[in-house]
Order: sequence, then C-alpha cells, then structure tokens
Amino acid sequence: AQARCEEDGLKQSWFHFIEGIENHKKGFHWTDVECKVNVKVNPNGLVSLVYDVNGASLHPNANLESRNYFKVFWKDGMYPKNDADGDGGNSCGNGACSPLEEGGCLCGTSTSEGKVFSKIPQSSEEVFSQLYIGAYDPSAYDEGTYTIEEGDGVKAYLVNNEYTPDTVFEVVDDYGKVRLFKNSKELVTIDGSSFSFRNTPSFMSILNQEATVRDATHEVNALIDHLLYHPNTAPFIALRLIQ
Repeated sequence: AQARCEEDGLKQSWFHFIEGIENHKKGFHWTDVECKVNVKVNPNGLVSLVYDVNGASLHPNANLESRNYFKVFWKDGMYPKNDADGDGGNSCGNGACSPLEEGGCLCGTSTSEGKVFSKIPQSSEEVFSQLYIGAYDPSAYDEGTYTIEEGDGVKAYLVNNEYTPDTVFEVVDDYGKVRLFKNSKELVTIDGSSFSFRNTPSFMSILNQEATVRDATHEVNALIDHLLYHPNTAPFIALRLIQ
C-alpha cells in the first residue's frame, strides 16, 4: 500500500486523522502503523489472536476481549501458564508473557518458516507424520517448472533440483487417495521464551468482510474429509447400526 501511494506522488496516512471522511472510518483500511500479532493463551493451552495496533479500532475477532480460541500443538506440550490459574503455573512463561485478570496470558509472537525434509523421505508414513500443509498440483504449472525424484511410495517435485519449503511431495494414503503436501514447517514462537507451536492452517479470514464462498467451501470440504477418513468413523457408524 505504501509503495502504491509513493508511485502516485501521495503519502500514506492514518485514516482516523483525515477530515471529512467520517462515513468511511467505519470500515477497515490500510495503514502504516506497525501491527504486532499477539496471542492469548488460556489455562488449557488454547490460543486466540490479538492484534496490537496503536490507536486502532480492532475487529472483535482480533481484540483483547476476543474469546475465539482454537487448539494448537505446543512443542513438548508446554505453554505459558498464569500462576492464578491453579497448579502448574509458570508465571506466564517466566515473565515472557503478561498475566491477564480473567486468567491466561498475553504473549508476543514471531513466526519462522523452514523446510522439513532435505532429501527424499524413506516412506509415505514419514510424510504423513511430519507434513500438514497442502500444496497445489504440480501438473498445473508449466512443463519444466519441477524436476521429479522418486522414492519408496513418495514422489518429490523439486524446483532447481533443491529441497526447499516449496518442494511438493506426492503420496497415496490408505484409502487410495493422492495427497500433495508442501515441504514446509511454520513455527510460532512466544517472544522471549522457548515455547512454540506449529502454525495452524486456515482457509478463512477472521474478517467477515473478506469471507468468500470459495474459502468456506474449502474449509467445509476439509472438515468432511477429516470426518469421512478418520479411523474412528467406520467403527462408530457400525456400532450405531448394530444398536
């Protein structure tokens, strides 16, 4: 946004300070104010996004009062805990986070992306156990974009013959379905601490104005696939039929 303004000989400004556009101040706008993504961590380790933008009016799904918690997988099952929340408190990560009056901790975060595999995995099981982010079908790209390396039940699509976070792995699951995974692991680290969790993929924006039918369809299809192919689904339905 800032580059586009400069190209037109204009200067980006914080829209709250512009006179005569009161009607437009009700929406969401680009700003050059620094934005920090924090998380609230509740006593059970669930997290909720909290955007820290100085002086801004924030969306209810991203402000400090948000209770839109979701599950993440903490490294070694350890996370910041408020001493007031009962046994096992660690002073909100030994002071890395701020304790909240209603319980839980408010923590600053940093994200980093890296590759998972530096060579062809030994089996499809290894891919399923370590990769969680889907990838576009390599056949959708121009011929020559990828080179292919094959292993035991695994096909790797490489760019410039290198293993990077953008490498795509193709495997077949137990149901005969072809699965494509990106060779990427994105970590969210709690600032000032060793606490971290794998970043959680999401199809939907937290802003209602940015929600689309396409994104909702992807989210619903992912849930249906999870339920349909979950190993507990068949025994659960069979038990109910017997009863």
